[in-house]
Amino acid sequence: MDLKTLRKKKGLTQTEAADIVGLSRRGYQNLEMGTYKKNDSKTMQYVLGRLEELPNPKKRGSMSLNSLSRAIEDLFRGYDVSFAYFLKEKDMYRFVIDTKMEELDLLGLEEELSIVLGNEVSFIRFSSFIEEKEEAARFFLKARRIFPPYSG
Repeated sequence: MDLKTLRKKKGLTQTEAADIVGLSRRGYQNLEMGTYKKNDSKTMQYVLGRLEELPNPKKRGSMSLNSLSRAIEDLFRGYDVSFAYFLKEKDMYRFVIDTKMEELDLLGLEEELSIVLGNEVSFIRFSSFIEEKEEAARFFLKARRIFPPYSG
């Protein structure tokens, strides 16, 4: 299977694939087109191997990071959310969010996001989460900031 076909099968953009394998987006594009500077088979074997070992994202509820970011940004824009980090664990998305929303509104947002993602969603308020220092440290070690998106 060629690199472009494999990337598309995994549901990745060129930028996402480049991030996974540690190349610049341009370097990854060149590798896909066969015009990579080094043009050695070891690099190609490494990249193919890294992408092949990724789980197949075509399963229910799976979406690319870009799609996830857009869905969350659109949804959170209408709510009082300062920031959000997430971690996907098994079939659940765990979010740590900073918000002053009432509990009932937060539950509504949680349900709405669960429908959008097609997965179970769990929200934890940042203010209460940081009190659990060890759990917070483990979470933030693996978590990604999802809202607001990085600019730059």
